[in-house]
Amino acid sequence: MSESQSHSFVNPEVANAITPRLSSIESQDREKPLTRAIKIKNAIYETANELGMHPRIILKELRLSRVQTTEQALGIEAERVSKYAYVGDIHGFTTQKQAEIENILFTGNFEQVFFMGDIGGSAKLTRLQRLFYQGGNSGDDNLMWNRYKALAKEAQEAGREVDDAAILQELRQGYINLASYERVLADPSLTEEQAREQVQALPDEDVVEGIRWTVKHKHFGHYVSDLSETAIESLAGEVRENYERFGNFARRLLDETGAEVVALEGNWDVRLPFDFEKNTPDPVALPIEQRRLYGANVLRAMGVNFVTGISTVETDNAMHVLVPFEPLTKPMDQDQLDSLKANVAKARAASKTVTIVAHAVPSWERHNNLTPTNEGKVTAQNLMELIGVLDADEIVYGHEHFVRKDQNTTPMPADTKYRIITEDGITQALGDESLIELDQASDGTIASPVPMADQLSVSRIGVSEKLKDMRFNSNVIRGRGGKASPVKIDRSVGEIRNF
Repeated sequence: MSESQSHSFVNPEVANAITPRLSSIESQDREKPLTRAIKIKNAIYETANELGMHPRIILKELRLSRVQTTEQALGIEAERVSKYAYVGDIHGFTTQKQAEIENILFTGNFEQVFFMGDIGGSAKLTRLQRLFYQGGNSGDDNLMWNRYKALAKEAQEAGREVDDAAILQELRQGYINLASYERVLADPSLTEEQAREQVQALPDEDVVEGIRWTVKHKHFGHYVSDLSETAIESLAGEVRENYERFGNFARRLLDETGAEVVALEGNWDVRLPFDFEKNTPDPVALPIEQRRLYGANVLRAMGVNFVTGISTVETDNAMHVLVPFEPLTKPMDQDQLDSLKANVAKARAASKTVTIVAHAVPSWERHNNLTPTNEGKVTAQNLMELIGVLDADEIVYGHEHFVRKDQNTTPMPADTKYRIITEDGITQALGDESLIELDQASDGTIASPVPMADQLSVSRIGVSEKLKDMRFNSNVIRGRGGKASPVKIDRSVGEIRNF
């Protein structure tokens, strides 16, 4: 490498971090070759530590940078690496969300693209859900259903009921926010300001009655199904439009890039929030034939590979085990577990990376000790059992929307992950680890949550085609045959980051 050597990096993040270090080395003309090599190696490791990447990722970028153009670098990379993309919960494929991921998915040269569930939804439903649970538009608000449940638990432990005064003091603002939006949905001629004025004018007894009616519902879907028909049809119409937009996008992604597109069924796809019987003390799901729309039927009619049962897909160097939501709500069949285990063993014997893609959380404890619903407990237990049986390299999962937080409620870096191990027949989650630590771990299944957050998340992984350069541990991972770094979350918009 000479001082005049030019670099055409694929990844601008790597370029910005390593270029000053390389320039310093290249300016020292009299360095002995061995000394220069050591300094370049140190620069690679320093850059890796700074960016939270494995050193082999930096090395790969440095090698690619030595060609004449970025286009040539991308061409070389395409020959050596198969790339897979994972898209978090969508909850309504709006034009804005399409714009956020279109450039990434259409230019990323992916062999397979996995949409990890909850395709169904809309901006209206997402907003209404947050108002129902939190009473505000922020995930940090705690002014409605969630807060009432905490008050009810405190009251029960003290041997009393939640009184009207506590309800008004704690939940009035959240109810004003929620009830105002309910009125807009039921009467599109109302402005939000007009609706808010109406709710604010209600006497205290009506506010208490409205709050108690709201919080008696067992979950969001139970509540939505009791809204007026006008409000429900407004919600359903937007969901239908978003399903159709997603179906057209998925077909175009396949036709124009050749990527295999796979969409998993999430809990919102199984039953949309308005797919429950009205006026029941407990949620009762409507039969499929009575629902306003069923996502699987809509998308399959448009040619989308929409997965509703546990299955596998394979390429030359990777196996993905696809785990939608509904199969995890009941115990798994032992014959199916044995069949999956045998298929994974064959894939591993062929040196394939094995990744589970799921729409469920395996460990709620790793999500800031969130308390799951009963259904959430069941799906986590069954998913943990599956992980223990398959012993995959990694599980990439959606379902939980928010970025994980530490004990101080500070959002964790997106690439903070954890391992799931099985010892003495017990499968459990370990503590959080960095991307570099995980990449060099030799046991356990790496757990990679992909949050929805406010900006759609796309995560990705590159699987090398051949073993090369063992000095940098370039393709050996976790000692079980796989050949890829852990999935890296990328929430950039309109920018391609290769790794």
